[in-house]
Amino acid sequence: MYISQVNFLHHRCEGIDILRLAIGHNLYAYHQLLWTLFPQTPPGESPFLFHVIEKEEGFKANQLSFIVVSKKQPVSSVSYWDIHVKPYMPVVNDGDVYQFRIRVNPTVARKMEGKKHSSRHDVIMNRKYENRKSNIQTPMAEIVQEEGLKWIQAKQESCGFSLVSSSTILMHRYMQHCLSKGSKSEGSDIRLSTLDYDGQLEITNREKFLFALFNGFGPAKSFGCGLMLVKKIKST
Repeated sequence: MYISQVNFLHHRCEGIDILRLAIGHNLYAYHQLLWTLFPQTPPGESPFLFHVIEKEEGFKANQLSFIVVSKKQPVSSVSYWDIHVKPYMPVVNDGDVYQFRIRVNPTVARKMEGKKHSSRHDVIMNRKYENRKSNIQTPMAEIVQEEGLKWIQAKQESCGFSLVSSSTILMHRYMQHCLSKGSKSEGSDIRLSTLDYDGQLEITNREKFLFALFNGFGPAKSFGCGLMLVKKIKST
């Protein structure tokens, strides 16, 4: 595995079509941009996870930056990409404690009347929907904290970690996105929500945790979700 900081340098790009992908904070367009760094990828494969570096994380003007985790090294011969790659194989043991940051698409399956299969819904909007049915009013910030915490707590066992302290988990930057795929046909846009987490976790099952670390947590991985950034703060 490899982890890379990938910078798109606007001032070096002369292609209008490429620049259109780089502006507008469109997560679908960002995925298309990054896909060009993994040529000859077989159809159906998802060769990378990515995280968009925001202003508070070191964003620089005239530069669009990503953290990318991939099975192969990203490659490019054009000047508007600035790529820094290193091998990525964290030494993880049960009991280790990590600081983590992750952006996710927090969804829940909900059975819809008249439909055979459940569909996935944003956990925050689902809570608001349930509140409206019961004529309950809850501040939006409180819903984000409560439902966001439930979502990540539900991932603990299957992903091999436990939260060190629920009270210190920061959930922020809840956003709803409407992502254009470039088609004008009805229903072509993609709608999803994202939520950022910062906190500490302890490893309970290294195999499960490493699988999730390399393959992503939750849905919408093609839209910059699911890549957990970790820094070890305590070893066993």
